[in-house]
Amino acid sequence: MDRCERKIKDAEYLIPVLRDELKKAAENERTAAIEEGRKSEYAACCALRDAHNKKLLDVGRPAAAALVALAHEDRKLFEIVAKINRNLPAGAEPLSPPGRDVRYSPAISAPRAALTRLGVKMKEVVSKSASTLRHGGPESYEQVEVIDEPVKGLEAFSAGGEPAFDPAPLHLALEIPSLLKGDPQYHVPPHLKF
Repeated sequence: MDRCERKIKDAEYLIPVLRDELKKAAENERTAAIEEGRKSEYAACCALRDAHNKKLLDVGRPAAAALVALAHEDRKLFEIVAKINRNLPAGAEPLSPPGRDVRYSPAISAPRAALTRLGVKMKEVVSKSASTLRHGGPESYEQVEVIDEPVKGLEAFSAGGEPAFDPAPLHLALEIPSLLKGDPQYHVPPHLKF
């Protein structure tokens, strides 16, 4: 009997100790899982970064060099066109700036139906009381179609259409830093930045 009681007391003593060990083991397992997740995210991020860096050198450098050359050419041609437009021969139309014919998109007006909207107008409801005139409740309003006339020159905006796309010349809007030392670069002077 004493032997059984001793075993019970030993078991009662071990229960909190085992619970504490179980709690520590669960915490260690959770910490290890979090750390493993961090390591896998880190490895995936390193792989993405390395692939991007390789693409930047293989694709980005030649593309940046081509854009810099294009911006220099755009600027030179812009100056030539401006000079020609200042001294036009008789009967000749002014030339559009380089790239404008390719990049410009005129405004798209919305259909006429989009110019109408529902409006609320109050109609007079007169009560035939002794000497009072009253306006009625909700039934004293009627829904009417209101036609909005667009402001001249802002048709696309007032009609809900698409505005014209007329971007700045390429050489005044494009800025390309060099990727590596010695690579070409193109900067827009600060006073010309839009």
